[in-house]
Amino acid sequence: MVYEPVGINSDSLEYIAEQIKISKKRVIIEDFHYLPEEEKKQLAFDLKAFWDRSIFFMIIGIWAEQNLLIYYNGDLSGRVAEIDVRWTDEELTQVLEKGEQALNISFYEGIKFGILNDVNQNVGLLQRIAEKYCFEINILETQLKKKTITDLDGLYRCRTAICNEESVRYRQFSEAVSRGFRGSGASELKVYERIIRVCVEASDTELYNSLHRDVIFERINKSEPKIRSSDLSAALNRLNKLQEDRSISPLIISYNPNSKTVQLVDREFLFYRRYGNPTWFWQEIDNT
Repeated sequence: MVYEPVGINSDSLEYIAEQIKISKKRVIIEDFHYLPEEEKKQLAFDLKAFWDRSIFFMIIGIWAEQNLLIYYNGDLSGRVAEIDVRWTDEELTQVLEKGEQALNISFYEGIKFGILNDVNQNVGLLQRIAEKYCFEINILETQLKKKTITDLDGLYRCRTAICNEESVRYRQFSEAVSRGFRGSGASELKVYERIIRVCVEASDTELYNSLHRDVIFERINKSEPKIRSSDLSAALNRLNKLQEDRSISPLIISYNPNSKTVQLVDREFLFYRRYGNPTWFWQEIDNT
């Protein structure tokens, strides 16, 4: 006769917690931002249950909001230590210098300044630009003799190449969000379109610091006075879900209902807007 504990199996939290303890390993969840919204919320509640069993998780992801997990589950207050990783210009310069040393090259100061000015504190974008630039100027291996790099045209070509690679994604973003959810009425579609237009037309500084709902409403109201504040709030509360439904991942922008602000999540968007010479979905509609 075989005896099994009732309700305890591979699907139960108690079983999973016990197996984690037996393994003596730390659980790391990477790319948290790719999870659907409902799964993020469910995980936030599971984390509290794991905490009660002295099981601790490390969660890595990209999001603009502070205390996101606590927003999903207030019981995590005091139980989460959030580490906000931001790269300084000094640290980004060190990344470039390590690459110079590895390839035995030296970037002309104008080149180095241009790259640092392009990346908006995004180390991933810095590495991408530096890599693409080296391909453009045919630096494919460590140089036998130290070489000073001064080719500004190569940097221009590099920027254009990256923007060409990203154009489909950002066009999809502007078009998909402007079209709203499937089955959305004309008035609802207009709200989403205007939200995206305000964000796209905002300054770099505004997108860095986030746009408050009231500012967005004021700017929308100048061209669409029929849109009500309640319509805007409803659309903003579904903005993250809309991007997920349209496979915009990771998110480009995110709405934080606590602070009532729209925040830029994907900083490569600023690079694309600066050098990609984009034509947005609504501009094509206006020109037809």
